[in-house]
Amino acid sequence: MFNCARQIEGRRETRQRANQYIDLLCSSDEDSAVVTHGFYMHTLLKEMKKRGFTVSKAKINYKNGNYVIAER
Repeated sequence: MFNCARQIEGRRETRQRANQYIDLLCSSDEDSAVVTHGFYMHTLLKEMKKRGFTVSKAKINYKNGNYVIAER
């Protein structure tokens, strides 16, 4: 296939999905563990920082098995 996008969802939609997930996490008012892949983790943490979360070990690239603690 030529000129075929690998991912249907764009960055804007990914940020919207991340913010919806953060809303869900905040509404539960409980500690949570989130397991995800590197790009989404980067997007999720960036949006969490915008909302006032403190993030430990913020990196550009995440590898399998990495963890980050985000607190509000």
